[in-house]
Amino acid sequence: MNDRVYKLTTMVAERISALQSDGYLLVVKYVHSRGGFWKLRHRTNRNLITLNASFEHDSMTQTSNGRVVYSGPIQP
Repeated sequence: MNDRVYKLTTMVAERISALQSDGYLLVVKYVHSRGGFWKLRHRTNRNLITLNASFEHDSMTQTSNGRVVYSGPIQP
């Protein structure tokens, strides 16, 4: 893992941590050298959030209950 991928992975991890602080539980985590996928479900209201990240393009997409709520550069 090079420095750029490590930095991007850390930024996604910060976002995941913030969601977990808001009551989301990590259901699926899949990370490889070119990107990753995370699925989280809220423990009480059952909302579903997914994150798709591309480390090659420095971009990510976040959906909430199937609707895209963010698509752009990877941000914490």
